[in-house]
Parts: sequence; C-alpha cells; structure tokens
Amino acid sequence: SMPTAAQQTIGSTEVITASNVTSTQQSTVRFGTAVTSSMSVAPQQSNGTSVTVTISIVPTTAQQTNGSTGTTTLSNHSTVPQLTSRTLTNVSTATQEMSSSEVSKSTNVPSPSVNVSATTSTLTTMSVQLTTTASASGPVFKDLTLRFTNENYDKSLDNKSSPLFKEIEQKINDSLWPVFKRQFGDRFKGIEVENLRNGSIVAQIKLLFANESVSPSSTEIVKTVYNNAYGENKTIGSLNLDVFSIMSSNITITNLDAVVVNITFIIQDIFNSTMSNPASESYIYLSSNTIPWLSALLSEVLNGTVFGYPSLTFSDSNQWIQTICQFSVNATAFLDPSTVLAAIMRKANNLNYTIIKTSTFVNGLKIAFDEFPLTMSIRNRTFTSDFANRTSQQFRQLSQVIETTTRTIFASEGVIEAIVYYYMNESFLVSLSIFFTKGAINDSTIRQTLVNNIRQFTDLNVDPASIIPIDGVNISFILNNTIYQQDLTNSSSQPYSNLSTEILKWLQPTLVPYYRNTLMKFPLILFSNVSQLVQATVQYQVNATPAVNASEVLSSLVLKRSTLTFDFIVSSLTVNNVTPNVVIFPLSLRVTNVLFDNSLLDKSSSNYRNLTGRLLNALYKILSNRQPFVEVVVKDYRNGSVYADLFPTYWSGNVTNETVRSDIYNGLNTLQQADLEVDPRSFIDISSTQSPTTSNMLTTTAATTTTTTT
Repeated sequence: SMPTAAQQTIGSTEVITASNVTSTQQSTVRFGTAVTSSMSVAPQQSNGTSVTVTISIVPTTAQQTNGSTGTTTLSNHSTVPQLTSRTLTNVSTATQEMSSSEVSKSTNVPSPSVNVSATTSTLTTMSVQLTTTASASGPVFKDLTLRFTNENYDKSLDNKSSPLFKEIEQKINDSLWPVFKRQFGDRFKGIEVENLRNGSIVAQIKLLFANESVSPSSTEIVKTVYNNAYGENKTIGSLNLDVFSIMSSNITITNLDAVVVNITFIIQDIFNSTMSNPASESYIYLSSNTIPWLSALLSEVLNGTVFGYPSLTFSDSNQWIQTICQFSVNATAFLDPSTVLAAIMRKANNLNYTIIKTSTFVNGLKIAFDEFPLTMSIRNRTFTSDFANRTSQQFRQLSQVIETTTRTIFASEGVIEAIVYYYMNESFLVSLSIFFTKGAINDSTIRQTLVNNIRQFTDLNVDPASIIPIDGVNISFILNNTIYQQDLTNSSSQPYSNLSTEILKWLQPTLVPYYRNTLMKFPLILFSNVSQLVQATVQYQVNATPAVNASEVLSSLVLKRSTLTFDFIVSSLTVNNVTPNVVIFPLSLRVTNVLFDNSLLDKSSSNYRNLTGRLLNALYKILSNRQPFVEVVVKDYRNGSVYADLFPTYWSGNVTNETVRSDIYNGLNTLQQADLEVDPRSFIDISSTQSPTTSNMLTTTAATTTTTTT
C-alpha cells in the first residue's frame, strides 16, 4: 500500500470503499462501494476544521476503532455510524449548549470524496486514519473500550437499528452517564456507542467533551471507570465489567500515567550548607527519614506503588530547612491533594524531626488554617545575642518550652501548632504565631485564654499586659508589597530603622491633634510575618485616657495614605480594634495563559511580582471608576492554570457582589491588554450577563461568591 495525505473536513467517521477501478482509471470513490485496488488520495477542500485522511490497502477484515483520532480498519460490509442527535441518547441538553455551528460540524457533514488511482486487484479492505486538528472551542471525542461479562453477544448487534442494540446502548448510557457527569461535570457532554462486538459483549464507545482544553486524559478516563466498578463482579450501573478490558487510546489499568506528587514543607531545624549535597551525612540522614515516611504514606493513601527514586532537595529558609520532594506513583486512584495533606498532618509526629505543618503544600494545595500572631513579654529573662540566633541552644530550648506550653493550653481548641519566630530585646519580647483549624477560634478568645492560663508557662514570668494591651493607642496594619525579612526583628538593624522612621512620619503628625500631650513618645513598633508580608503593630502609651473617637483617627490615617512612601492594605488597618467600614467581595480569577509553578507561592519572586503588577494595574483601571472603590488585594495564587484569589474592597455603600463581577467581566479587554487571558466562568454567571461589546465570550455558568463584610 502507498498512503498519502489529504486535507478534508470530516465531522464523523464513515466507511470509505471503492469498486470497479482499473489500473488505468482515475475515479472518485464515495461511501458504500467495494474496494478492489490500492488507492492514492488527492486533496479535497471544504470549509471548517481540517482533517488529514490517510488511506492504505491492507489484507484484513478486522474492525478496530481507536478514538476520534486514530486508525479504523474496516471490512467492506462494516459501517461506522455518524454522530447525530439521535445517537447521543442522554445528551439532549448537551447539544443545546453547543452553538449551532458546532452542532453542524458534528452532525451534518457531507460524505467526503477521494480520488483513486488503481494499481493492483488483490486486496479487499482498507485502513482509514483520521487525524483531527482539535479546536479549543469545539466538542471533542475520547474513545473508550469496555467488555461486559453479564451480556451475551447476538448477531443482531451488528445492526445499530436493531431493538437489542438499542437496549444494550441504553444500558451503557444509563450506567456510564452518571459516572462521567459526576467526575467531569459540565465538561462532559455525552456518550455514543459506536459498535458492539462479540466477547461476551465488547463495546466501542465515544465520550463527548466540551472542547480539547477541558477534555480528560486517557488515564483519567480509565481511572474513572475503574474506580466506579464495585463489588465482586465489578458492577457499574446494571453492567458487570471486565476491568482489564478498560482501554482508552491504548491506556489500560496496567499502563496508566504515573501520579506525580509534589510535596514541600519546612523542617524546624537548623540548615547547614552540606544539606544541599546528596553525598553528605546530613543530607543522607534527612533523606533516610523523609523518603521512607512519604513513600509509605503515599502508597497507603493512593493504594499504589512509588517507583523510581524520588527527587529531594533541602535549602535555607530563614535558617530552617526548606524541603522539596517529588514522587511518582503507580496508582489506579485519583490524586486528592487534601487527602495527602490530611495524612501528613496525622503522621507528622512519626518523624525524627519536626515539620512546620502549616508550611506544607501538596501539588500547590495547603491546609486551611487561621494564623494568630502575637507578642509576649517575659520579665524574668535577659536578652542576649544568642536569642537573636535560631541556631543557638538558648533560642531552641526556650522556644520549645513556649511552643509546647501553648499547644497544651489550646489542645481542645483545634490548635495545629505554635511557632516562635524570634525574640526582641525590648522587654524580652517573644514573637509567637498560633495556628488553628479554620474558624475554630478568634483573637480575643486566644488572648484571654493565654492570660487565664499564664501560670502554665513554668519558670517564665509572662507579662499579661503584653498579651492584652493596656489602654493606649494600638495601631496595626499590613504593608502591601513589602516582603518580610528577618532583619526586621532586630531594632538596631537598618531595615528596621528605615521602616520604623517612615511609619512614624505618617503616624505622629496624624495622632498628635487627637491625643495632644497625652501621647507618649517612642512607641513600641513590632514587625511580624503574615503570609510573607510585613504586619506592623505600633503601640503608643498615653498618660491619660482622652476621649478620642478611634474611627476619626482611622479615617485621618487613610486620608494621608497617598503621601506615604509605602503602601498598606486599608482593610487591615485597625486603631484600638476599630476597623474601616468597608465591604470586601472575595473572588477568584482563573488566568488561562499563565502556568502555575512554585515561584508564585513566593511573594518576593520576580514571577510573582510581575504577574501581580500586571493584574493589579488592570483591575485598578477596571474597578476604580466605580465609587467608593478602595483597593484590590491579591491573597495568593493557586494551581489551575493560575487561580488568583482576590479581595476587591469598597467603602460601604451601594456596591454589590454582582456589580463588582460585572465590572470585571466588562473590563476583560483591559486584562487582555495586560496579556492576561481570564476565564469569565471562574467568577461570573455568564448566561445572565450582557456580553461585552468587544469580546466573544462562551455561554456557560459559574458559581458566585457571597459578600463578606469586615
């Protein structure tokens, strides 16, 4: 045989055969004739998506179809059905969701014609290979082969119009439809039973998905079927399944793509440079604890086997040990990062070292928690340089006492962990963060509980006034785009001095008109780490209690924001526990043309800063036209391609959740000008929204987020 290529638009698969061809003739071959010669193919032209058709003559009568893209070998009596709305028995809604042009491409395609030059007369069948150029916006088929053991083959199943074929087809649809709909949601559109053959019954099936960009891999398809076949007979719906027959594009349960698991966490121990060398004793010691622990954990959670040698690196994270590892696992289960995270939390105590649980990520996902930073003053300790060094014995011993006692006090309150980050020489202050399960407790309860149990800090004279501040002026805020650094714990360092000076230039002249000579000079300024940003806490003492309205002070501070050399998050500003009267509308935007990587978890990285700068510049242009707009804050980024979790913020007024999302929807062009392709389905119900005049948007639905007021 001598296959050549041709361009032809084909919306479905048909039998291509030829008859009555002599060695000297050129003729056009259409569907339904008998093949007697080898053929060459001339190009055909039509509108729409191009399909490469390669025809070769092969001596076989077998029939095998491998997906919407693959090779179909056909006998001269076989037929492969076209996709029509009738054969998609369970997807009447699916075809309604597609545009009329998409349905036309899928269902009403004319039979293609092929030019044939005869050279021999010995072969009787031919192979047709269709390679489609996938469209990101058009529907796409994925193939699936299944063998059902509780159904018997009958020759009438060769006829798709027979009652028995229709009965089996309906059983397949009823069994598989809920499985794939539950797994893939609106991405899944329908099922086509292509043919049924002997053995007991082997079904060739096509699965319809919305478009190529959202269609699952063959491994995902095989796993979906396998994990929904239950019991001794491996029943799925009303059909008993031979699980070893499950196949999609040559993928079976025996050759699934590996599950790749990326895990990162910080070990609360001192890093040294030899840990970067895999041949060093320190590296070998850590890896001999880490790899067996995680390998056993992943094998248990995924019911699979880790293969190959995992990738493992250790690096410096503020003198502690940043751990990054990657595992490949042979498993039939789907990876659920939250399940792996939960297992890590449960089994973290089985190690010879301590990990910071809240620093743990699995494939970009971390546990949900609330962090409460606070400072405590210890009156019976004298600060020395040893306490400024995490590697010192003094730092480690005292930190262990404080952390253990804190966990004991809150053992019944959903505490995850307590971390001492540093000590400061002003009245021997301890910077402590306590982490709790999301929503388990609030800041005032934590402080009161600590004061009530202060005697549990054995041999430590903790000043309760440092936990629940005395009367004065207490101002707190988070600096936007200012990355936390360790030097900010040292009041004699240049970074501490520079930032403190700029803050006081803002606060002092604003506060004096309200507090006058009651305001004591030289406030205590503390800097702490909140999601890599700097939280500033400024504690003024007063020698009297003036009648000052904290709301007025807060408003004055906000009004002077534009004169500052730094930026702060307005919604984070508090004055004596009074917060701004703002409304926050949390939402997530999915940026489809940016790929997620771990650098987007690091707010100091150039990748994070570049993406954040482009995103915020575009959003400020879009949202600032609607008053009373305040700010947009990027909380963090997540995988998929990249989800940006945002906090658009407004002064309380007539702005609603819907108007914010509508403004962003109508400003998608501004985001595109910043080279940001945003999927509108990630933040708005498009079906009920008027389309932007200059954007061609998909018609689909997405969940909205409820309004949160702070």
